[in-house]
This record gives sequence, C-alpha cells and structure tokens, in this order.
Amino acid sequence: MNNKFLFTFLLLCSIHYGLFATGDAKITIRLTHSNMGNKQLVLNTVADYIEHNVGAIEQCGLTDKNGSYTFHISGIKTYHTFNLQVIGLTYRAGYIAAGDDVIIEYSGDGGKGIQANYTSYRGKGSAALIAAGKFVSIPVVVFQQFNAKTDCSKLDLDTLCSAAQEACRENLSMLDFYRAGMSDAIYQQLQADQYGAVYSVLVSFLTKNIGKFTNVDALASLMAQLYQADPKLKVRALLQSKDYLGYRFAFASLMNAMRRVDNADSYLGICNELIKLDHGLLREKTLMKFLYRNNAIAKSQNPDLVYSSALSNIKTPGYRKLVKELEMSRRAGAMAYDFSMPDSSGKVVKLSDFKGKVVILDSWFTGCSSCILMARKIERDVLPQFKDNPSVVFVSICADKIKSTWLQSLNSGEYTNKGSVDLYTDGIGLSHPFMKKYNYYGFPQLMLIGKDGHLLSSSMPRDGKGMVNMINHALRK
Repeated sequence: MNNKFLFTFLLLCSIHYGLFATGDAKITIRLTHSNMGNKQLVLNTVADYIEHNVGAIEQCGLTDKNGSYTFHISGIKTYHTFNLQVIGLTYRAGYIAAGDDVIIEYSGDGGKGIQANYTSYRGKGSAALIAAGKFVSIPVVVFQQFNAKTDCSKLDLDTLCSAAQEACRENLSMLDFYRAGMSDAIYQQLQADQYGAVYSVLVSFLTKNIGKFTNVDALASLMAQLYQADPKLKVRALLQSKDYLGYRFAFASLMNAMRRVDNADSYLGICNELIKLDHGLLREKTLMKFLYRNNAIAKSQNPDLVYSSALSNIKTPGYRKLVKELEMSRRAGAMAYDFSMPDSSGKVVKLSDFKGKVVILDSWFTGCSSCILMARKIERDVLPQFKDNPSVVFVSICADKIKSTWLQSLNSGEYTNKGSVDLYTDGIGLSHPFMKKYNYYGFPQLMLIGKDGHLLSSSMPRDGKGMVNMINHALRK
C-alpha cells in the first residue's frame, strides 16, 4: 500500500478560517459517508521526520455532531509532517505550517481503501496537498520495455534516465502552478519529495534488475549522472523528505549491489555506502532511516558492526539515543517487553504468564494478505511439529483499531490458528507500547522469545523449515 494520499481534486482557496496563536494550525476532516463517519481517526504530526511515526505526536478522535474531525496542532516553528490513519490504514498526507486551516473532505465509504477521486481540499495550506497529489512517476511502459530484454545496454539506461528526468520536469512545472499558495519552505520540501519519489523508483528498479547489465561501467556512469543531478535545495528540505531519504537509501543499495557484496553482508555494505554517500546531518538522517526500516539487520551476519558503524557517524545526541534503543530492542538476548493485552474474552494476558515456555509472537492486522499467507504457512509447516509440546506457545497480536473487526477476523480463521493465544492491542494499534517498542508498522512480524523471557529473534525466518529449526534450538537452551 502506497504510504501517501493521491490527491486529484483541483480546488484551491486562500481564505484563512479562524484565528490562531503563533505556531498553531488546524486540520478538519469531513467524512460524509456514514460508514466512514463511525471510524476512529488518528492524526500523527512530527517536527523532525525520521521514519514512519518515530517521535510523532498522536491525536485520536471520533466525529462531532456535524460529522467532522477537528485536530489542533501547536508549537509549529516552520512546518510539521503529518499523516492520517483511518480504518487501520496509514497515509502520509503532507505538511502543515503555522496558521494553516486545512479542510479535507472525503465522500467515499472506505470499502476499497481511501480513493483519491473522493477527496477534496480547501483552506489555507491546501495548495501543498493538492500539488503533492499531482506528482507523476516514470511511465509504466518504460519499465515494460526494459523488462522485455535479457541484456541491457547504455542506451537502455539512458532511456530510463531520460524518462525520470522528464517526470521531474513535469512535476516541477506543476509545482510552479501552485507556487503562490505555499511558503518557500514547503515549496522546497515538495521539490525534494518529487525528486526523491521519481528517482527512488528508478534506482530500486535497477537494483532488482542488476543481473541484466553486462556493462557495469555504464551503470556506474548513470549513477554518477544521478548524483550530479541532485536538487540544489536547502538542507532542511532534504532532511525532512521521506521520499528523498528513501532515494538515498535506494541509491546506496544499488551501489552495494554493483559491488556484488555477499547477501549475508548486504546490510553492512549498504551502511558503508550511505556513510560514503553523504555527510553531516544528511548522512545521519539516511543512516537513521536505513536502521529503522530494516528490522532484519538483527539476523544479518554482522548486526553489531552495522550498528557500531552507523553510530560512529551519528553525532546528534538525540539520534544516538534512538539508535541505541532501537538496537537493544532487536538484540538477541535482551529482555523481551513484558506486554499486557486482552484476549477475546477480555482476560488480560502478560508475557510473563508464559515463563518457562518458548513463545512465538505473530503480529498482524485485518486486510493484510501477507498475514493470511503467514498464518497458513505456520499452520501447514510449523504447528504440526509442536502440537503436542506444552513448552511451545503461539501468540497472535492484532493491531486493528476496531475491536469488532478483530473479532470478525478471529471468527474467519484466516489470520490465526487453532490453539493460538489471540491478543488485541486494545484499540490503539501501532501506538500500543509493544508496537512502539519494536518499531512495528509493516506486517506480518514474527518474534521468538526464549523460556527465560529473553528475546531470541526479533525477525524470525519466514520459511517453515527455518522457523522449526529456530524453535527447536530455543527448546534445547
């Protein structure tokens, strides 16, 4: 699922509704469909973007008597990143500046997710939201032509690069059309976003297809072109751009793949490429995004070296603290978080209730097709090996916001298995302390906890054989 709204409705208004104190702003969301109006809506705002909702301030609410949600944001110095979460799905909506009074209207029922053609925007601050929804990407036909080939030449690379450059020019032209309705800071921020969004798609595509290149020198030449084409923007815009930071991470991944680094050392290789690629705060931010995005670093060949290499290049005290906490939450041998959650009968269950047992935690949410596949894989390949073993416990943790949705999913039998202990994050989903502790925002997630309550793996293997071997190893400890 794309983590941003696709804004398509053209409506711009410069009227400022209401008066604010310095540094304050307001977002009003009107959901006209009764089905949507009964849902809890969550607004996350963050002044310093790192990854997902790290460091975000969360507000939750239900509609008022007029069918509207109203959120007030205070303490804005320049602008904050915000995203909205509704019916269990998260969308990165954009930026909110001091004095903004944005009204977002949605008329869909949410049955197929949030659809752009049902969304409109008005009020001060809406220009940036409308403009962001107009971004174009590289035409699909360009990738289709590339995929049809078995060997790719410099001409093929030039074609891809030209398509990316054309998409960027079109996006910049569109941004200029809305320029009068946004501040210089947000204008630069959107420039960084559009550049990052286009080129991260290109670079990620090249990484996946690196085996098609017989001439790696041509690919290296293209990478040099992309590096030189970086937008000349203020550093703050680059530091706060999810898309631009993602592009730098994708760039380092491709450079690492070009060096044919063994997969077991790929995370360390990417970390080293990021260190060489940027400097100062931009290097710190790209490293932070890389570490937070990759939970599987914990099961790589050299996880300690990855974190120590990153930390040696992160100087900001607050960032260093976050990285150390992140590392400890994933480190094998650390004491696992002693969660406390209700089951379907309302009984509160704690991790400490399973002392002396090996615990497999499977986290999921309704609508996650990969979660269904994982549940079936566990049922087919793992459960039969331990069905008569009282020392093994399977626990499912659901991140749904709506309890009735969770209960319906339990009754369907799609997401869990018979005999598992089914727990619920009590309506706070990703804001639950357990989810925040382990930085979960993508699912499914599999964790293994030993008989002594210590973490054995924060990212279990996804294949049945690997899971069985790891559980057997934990039983022998």
